[in-house]
Amino acid sequence: MSIRPPLEQIKEHGPKVPSQAEKRARAGPATMAPEALVIHTLTSAEPPRPRPEATGDVEQVSLKEERPEYTVQLGQDITALDRQSLLSLLWEYKDVFAFGPEEMPGIIPTVMENRLNVDPHHKPIIQKKRHMSPERVAAINTEV
Repeated sequence: MSIRPPLEQIKEHGPKVPSQAEKRARAGPATMAPEALVIHTLTSAEPPRPRPEATGDVEQVSLKEERPEYTVQLGQDITALDRQSLLSLLWEYKDVFAFGPEEMPGIIPTVMENRLNVDPHHKPIIQKKRHMSPERVAAINTEV
């Protein structure tokens, strides 16, 4: 087999450029540091549902006997059967709830803390006020 035909094809069509998928396949799986955290954003086509709130009186139910201040709120307008099943579910999974950062020992503090990327040696710059159209101001006010 001669090397001539492939060289002529390369001259006619140009060299084959690998696609992004081929490059990633050749590179192998991505390696990450063990302390790295990958956050995925989930999007949904349906609008977010409003959080349900109790309409009537609210009862405070303690989930931890040794810490009575750790409570959840239950509306008193639910049926007895629903109340009993909800309480049994909450008690069954009470170890899942965290009422403070000291109860989450496995989470790295840099994940929980918010920091501003600001150089302390520079003076903050005050920007001028940006004016918006009345329609945008009304939309912002209704959303807030």
